[in-house]
Amino acid sequence: MNRMTSAQIALMRSPSFNLSIQAVLPLLLSRFRLLFLPSFHCPFVPLEIVMKILKTIVPVVLLSLGLLGASAVQAHGTAKARHGGIVQMANDLQFELVVETDGASLYLSDHDQPMAAGGVSGKLSVLQGTQKIEAELRPSSENRLKATGVKLAKGDKVVAVLNNLNGKTTTVRFTVR
Repeated sequence: MNRMTSAQIALMRSPSFNLSIQAVLPLLLSRFRLLFLPSFHCPFVPLEIVMKILKTIVPVVLLSLGLLGASAVQAHGTAKARHGGIVQMANDLQFELVVETDGASLYLSDHDQPMAAGGVSGKLSVLQGTQKIEAELRPSSENRLKATGVKLAKGDKVVAVLNNLNGKTTTVRFTVR
């Protein structure tokens, strides 16, 4: 019969004993070994190796079971393109980059509702291969920021840095498709 060691007993009697995984794991493993090990223990494998394997498997299994219980959550609505552009999420807000002939527009949404662009400023940086082009983003309508003087093409990397967006600076990255 497996008995608790004097160190385990002393730990349980100490006033600062807490039920952390480090304190509970040896107890769980010893009970696990008593319940299941006799039925599948191979006499050629030393018990210390089996216990090392169990010490790595049990936390992984417990973590996996915890993750199975977590449900998938979709943050703040769907990320659908309302203006035919590319949608990205940052700081719980939706940003839609729309390529236009004379530049680009960036639409702002919060919880699928248009977000006021007044007072928001920023910069649009476009990486075309090794070349970098920058344009200023200015409010042009209720929830739209406009950058003129840039030509976007498929494969371009676009970085929008927005200032004073809910009192924060926000960076959003896009790849033009």
